[in-house]
Amino acid sequence: MLRILLVVLIAFIATPATSGEQEALNEAKTLLEQGYPDRAIKQLDGFLASNPEHAEARFLKGLILVNQDQLEAAIKIFEALTKDYPELPEPYNNLAVSYSALGRFDDARKALQSAITTHPSYATAHENLGNIYAMMAADAYNHALSLDKENAAARDKLALMSELFSVGTINNASHQSATAASTPATEAQPAPAAQAAAPAIEEEDSELAMLMEDDSDGTEGLSELEQGILSTAHQWAQTWSSKDVAGYLSHYHATFKPSRGLSRAAWEQQRKQRIAKPRFIEIEVLDPEITVISEDEARVEFLQTYRSNTYSDESRKYLRMKRDGNDWKIVREVSLQ
Repeated sequence: MLRILLVVLIAFIATPATSGEQEALNEAKTLLEQGYPDRAIKQLDGFLASNPEHAEARFLKGLILVNQDQLEAAIKIFEALTKDYPELPEPYNNLAVSYSALGRFDDARKALQSAITTHPSYATAHENLGNIYAMMAADAYNHALSLDKENAAARDKLALMSELFSVGTINNASHQSATAASTPATEAQPAPAAQAAAPAIEEEDSELAMLMEDDSDGTEGLSELEQGILSTAHQWAQTWSSKDVAGYLSHYHATFKPSRGLSRAAWEQQRKQRIAKPRFIEIEVLDPEITVISEDEARVEFLQTYRSNTYSDESRKYLRMKRDGNDWKIVREVSLQ
């Protein structure tokens, strides 16, 4: 699949953090996790004012800037990191992500080749290099069709790539390249180009992964009641992954009470903001264990994996569910670790 990945964070041996520094960095990461990238950047700017060469803080700021479509600013950070730490492949990888989001595929190719030179076993860079070549090929096929609309061979090849990858991604990538070629450097417009940035591509991967999982949904041997409960958990995760806020919230019962003393209205507003912030979200429900309490109540415990373009983690979670007509709704949601 066509995937351009953002490396979430790396440990820079060159700049080990003291306890005070680590606390400041952790606060920035927490703000980012909570959906406040602007506040996270302010935290990092304050930290970098007294630690201007701190690599991890610079790297994290670059990631946030990519997420905010401030691609030129992100490129400056990652370019500087590649010069300061040429032995590390991750800054080259993220530099390539930023270049590709602007349609600068040849620059992205060079950055990934540098990453592979410094770290030949870095699988992400090898995969991303293949993706860049695919984008460049799509761009060439589109250009051929613009010159000769009757070019059946180019049309067939582009159609094949559209089936293998994402139609929107390939077409957007080609459009960006054409726009970049016709726009003077002094008039660069990063925001529109960012529409085809890496995380948008990841959504296609997430959707395909879910479709593939549907072929074997783990319901073998479960009762009809248990199948309905498990299906609800997977649907809940799918609406979250697809950033369908209305669908996501519809899985919660009218009696659902948020944790941490939040009101239902405040909780819903918080969830809307956190779902809207990332460019892509991918949620997986793994190893579910269902406990039927009664015909109308049950709980499902599982390993939840969360991945977005800015953050990733995994945790044990349980959902307590209650029957609501023909559906199951969540009345309690608890993270176990």
